[in-house]
Amino acid sequence: MTTSHAPPAHEATLELEPTAATRHLCAGVYVDERFRDLVINEVCTAPHRRVAPSYGFDIVPVMHHAWRAAALSALPRITVLAAVVGPALTGAVPAAILIASCFGLLLLLRLATLLRGIDRQSMPAHKSRRRGLVLQRCLF
Repeated sequence: MTTSHAPPAHEATLELEPTAATRHLCAGVYVDERFRDLVINEVCTAPHRRVAPSYGFDIVPVMHHAWRAAALSALPRITVLAAVVGPALTGAVPAAILIASCFGLLLLLRLATLLRGIDRQSMPAHKSRRRGLVLQRCLF
């Protein structure tokens, strides 16, 4: 009779506490879309390369969170598309046009607030009154 050197099942399924690096990487895929896409492309969908061992963090929870973040970012886009296409397919074309124009106005509002923020950053915080008076005295 031979014995197996594999650990018992209850020891193999015991999960360790995730390290700080693992937690930061799991949160990072929700924050940065480019990082999330990089993780998915380099780890899951690269057929010609093997993934290097990950020292100091666990790649499996990072991948689960990357796929979950991709699904969560696709959900609002699918909802907007369904809100516009749904009424158009059911024959309510004016409702689809109204909904699409409302979404367009929301995008314009977002663009206006972004431009307003850029404009505020380019202006100085405050002007000195003394400097203005000195310049006026020099001119006269």
